[in-house]
Amino acid sequence: MNTRIKIDFRGTRIEKLVGVHRFFSSFCGKFLSLTCWIFGLASLSIWISWILNSSNIDQTFGFDQIFLALFIIFLALRSFLRYFVKNPEILPPERVKEVAKEGKEINITTSFSVALAEALMRVGSDLEEVNSTEVLKELSKSEESNFIFARIGLDRSDFQSNLEKAKSLAGVRFINIIERALDTAILENHDQIEVGDMLVALCEADPNFSAILSKLDMTSEDLANIVYWQTSVEKKIERRHTFLDPSNLHLTGGIGKDWAFGYTPDLNHYSINLTEAVERQGLGLELIGHDKEIGLLEEALNRTVGANAILVGEPGVGKKTAVLGFTKRVDEGQTLPNLAHRHIVELNTDLLISGLTGPGEFTQRITSVFSQAANAGNVVIFIDGIEKILSSGEAGQIDATSVLIPYLSYPEINFIGTTNISDYNNLIAPNSALMQRFEKIEVNEPSQEEMVRILEDVAPRIEYHYRVLVTYLAIKEVVKLAKKFVLDQPNPEKSISLLEGAANSLNKSQSKLVDVEVIDNYVSSKTNIPVKEASGHEREVLVNLETELHKRVVNQVQAVNAVAGALRRSRAGVSESKKPIGSFLFLGPTGVGKTETAKALAATYFGSEEAMIRFDMSEYQNKEDTYRLIGSPAGYSEKIEGELTSRVRNKPFSLLLFDEV
Repeated sequence: MNTRIKIDFRGTRIEKLVGVHRFFSSFCGKFLSLTCWIFGLASLSIWISWILNSSNIDQTFGFDQIFLALFIIFLALRSFLRYFVKNPEILPPERVKEVAKEGKEINITTSFSVALAEALMRVGSDLEEVNSTEVLKELSKSEESNFIFARIGLDRSDFQSNLEKAKSLAGVRFINIIERALDTAILENHDQIEVGDMLVALCEADPNFSAILSKLDMTSEDLANIVYWQTSVEKKIERRHTFLDPSNLHLTGGIGKDWAFGYTPDLNHYSINLTEAVERQGLGLELIGHDKEIGLLEEALNRTVGANAILVGEPGVGKKTAVLGFTKRVDEGQTLPNLAHRHIVELNTDLLISGLTGPGEFTQRITSVFSQAANAGNVVIFIDGIEKILSSGEAGQIDATSVLIPYLSYPEINFIGTTNISDYNNLIAPNSALMQRFEKIEVNEPSQEEMVRILEDVAPRIEYHYRVLVTYLAIKEVVKLAKKFVLDQPNPEKSISLLEGAANSLNKSQSKLVDVEVIDNYVSSKTNIPVKEASGHEREVLVNLETELHKRVVNQVQAVNAVAGALRRSRAGVSESKKPIGSFLFLGPTGVGKTETAKALAATYFGSEEAMIRFDMSEYQNKEDTYRLIGSPAGYSEKIEGELTSRVRNKPFSLLLFDEV
């Protein structure tokens, strides 16, 4: 970046705002605030006295009005000044970078938040070359850093003490750190350079700070995630307290939008108004990772012909969440003009099929619903689990296919459906009419990085409900363990479930801090799998595993050593996480100890011989027996869940023995 960027607080607007902030935070400011509140209470007490006894009005000598006037003047002045402290007239970080690229001189302090400016002004007036550790100390004293250090799990006094003991560093060109903070602010879409942005920059520039974080297994990317977390929480609070949110004033449409909805009694009865639900409950930022799906939904429903979409993915990946995000955009008008302010309703399929008296009643109901929606002309029908109303052709099943297909071609109505991969392949893909009229949108699991930010957005709701505090490292641990140990659910469902379960596990505990240890303990209790580092008795067993096994298995040194080595590698975390701890083929004549070795291992390491799941492979000789073992394939006449799948799911931490292969 151009070196014409300068740092100078003298005579700037931000310097004056820092002065105002310091005054209200000082003893004099607090005393003045207290005095004016006393004036207000005095005025109120005089009025109450007058209401109780009107003759007292002559004894007030007008002091009630004087006190009230002083109180109102104080409130107005304080509100005015605090507004400009919180909303300074600043140059956005993006504009600072543009001006610098143009080669013009610019004072970057015009892009600082008041909290950051106040902390840096305490460091000194000359900020061209500073000791980065001194800057860290001042930033850690700022109220804006409270959230960050709490989520790291660091006590600020301990942090400052560690900095005092750390090796003194030579001065560095502060402008380089400022430029890195500027880049972070732009990346996080901040309106100004915040304290958190500067901490991220210092994490890379200050070896003492990076060493402290490294001990906690954290990097600058982790710190940036915490800064994002802080920003998202602050934005939610601001929106809650903002009377008119400018972000909601886009394409507001005409007055009386609801009047244009039309008369739709059956549609209203058999559906849930998602638009009203989103307006009533609000929707946070749990839409991370679904921007792509929402964009594809907009494109699909904006077509002139076949403007329908079906979201396909495993249960729990967030198909309905994507639809809710789309609903929010449509309701706020922040979507394509043709879609803005449409009514989105969810078909209540359970209510639709309940209480049927004859085979033709279902067809009559759903035809009436679709007809009324088409007549209204501004309705999008969402069918969650569309496979419920589609039939594979078997007798007695509910089937709305013949009713649905004609309406899929109507330009006055749009449909959004969701289904899983198996039902899509079995019910929709073979039907060319449905395939032509539905745009398929695949919904995949969020990435690990997206999951961290999703949990950051979900965490405040969990914290409020269970009265706990969740650390950032706990969130990272949840994401890691969910991927490794919870294999029968997709993200984000499984990670959110683990975090909420861990928070709930503290309901009878004195501690209300959800940290890594709490997560590890909860996952261990839920899965019966040890997830923490081996210690105590387990450590002793691992060290002496060969000796313990040889108490039951005579000789067989090679086999015992191979098994023991695999277990130690797994518990040390150096084995491949997607594979079993170890896979061994024991060969030898009857009676040499093949099965006994497996039993000994189950008893010694897994705690009991009951932890061994044994399958006698001589019982699985033909095709039907194979289905009984691993489950029937898709399209098979009878759905059979494999014994192998069900037993391993119920007892994942176990020894699996295939005997008589």
